[in-house]
Amino acid sequence: MEQQITTFVETERASGMNLKTIVHFGAGALGRGMVVPLLFESGYEVVVLDTNEELNRELNREGGYRLKLSDDQSGDGEREIRIREALSPVADRDRVAEYLKSANVVTTSVRRENLVHVARALAETWGELDGENRMVICCENIENVGSLFRSLLVEAAASEEQSARLRRIAVPDTIVDRICTANWPEGTNVVAETFHECSVDANEAPQTGITLIPSVARIERDFARKRLLLNTYADAISFLAKGEGKTYLFEAARSDDINRMIEPYMALLQEMLKLEYDCDSSELQEWRSKYKSRLSNSGIPRELDTVARNLWAKLDLNERFAWPLIKLQEHGVDIGEGAKFLAKLVRTADGEGQSAAELQAKLEGLWGTTPAGRKLCELVSERLGE
Repeated sequence: MEQQITTFVETERASGMNLKTIVHFGAGALGRGMVVPLLFESGYEVVVLDTNEELNRELNREGGYRLKLSDDQSGDGEREIRIREALSPVADRDRVAEYLKSANVVTTSVRRENLVHVARALAETWGELDGENRMVICCENIENVGSLFRSLLVEAAASEEQSARLRRIAVPDTIVDRICTANWPEGTNVVAETFHECSVDANEAPQTGITLIPSVARIERDFARKRLLLNTYADAISFLAKGEGKTYLFEAARSDDINRMIEPYMALLQEMLKLEYDCDSSELQEWRSKYKSRLSNSGIPRELDTVARNLWAKLDLNERFAWPLIKLQEHGVDIGEGAKFLAKLVRTADGEGQSAAELQAKLEGLWGTTPAGRKLCELVSERLGE
């Protein structure tokens, strides 16, 4: 790693760019809870961009904020995170453009729907500059986020010349994971866990130059592991726990009844990861235990409403609930237990006041476009009335 960083530094100095400042879009819980701290603790000054001007003023007044690690056992559970400046990409457009011109690395944590605005801001500045040795790290929980953001950059180009320059920017796929919670407007401080995973695809960016954001091989496998064993699990138990009247995510993860209910489905997800990505059984079990332990942390009281949302979008054939069962069908695996669980999930999360026939119609509208989807719909529909 030290040799990689040295090489990156030498490249930066030769290009005349500002090595020590990174521009980060997004000052929400994940931005302040994971991305900015990793940049700061890797030795960079960070310019934070957010449209919340009141939050920016407070961050500038304090010069940063405090990060509390709720499960730190070393006695050093609070850290002071310093920032260079907090700006609005709208109200402070000219100053933001100056920072972007001198920066070679931009990071984001803004959610999918806002990435287009970041792409437009970068196209205006980096589209006039050489894209070589520049990089965008999208710290979003989105599969193939590098390809998505690159397409947004190209669409934002004002000319073929700009498009050519923007295509030279490195935009790797990423995997990001840390449980964080913020209580703005009560204060700027953030509570997070000690654990974090933030890596980029080594095929697109063999080195980042950021000590705590490494490049890794086989990021597709790692992303699928985290997507299913953490995100799918957290979503599912949250919908079930909300149906039981619980309030917090840690309550869902600690519930023996909910964990027994979801176990057959989770076993199928592990089987899919083994078949599709050649994952090791013992490694998957270790990750499952780690994820459950982390989600059980009462020191981060994340409300279920922030997780148990957008059920029908998450039931899309390419999304976290249905996609692994479709893959297992292709391998000839019996997915009956998975279909049974999805029926339970739909009845619990969206079944109030709706008949089995009404829920079946919604599933047919969602899954009826492919033979595999129709088969899954049939299996789940058979169990809706149970």
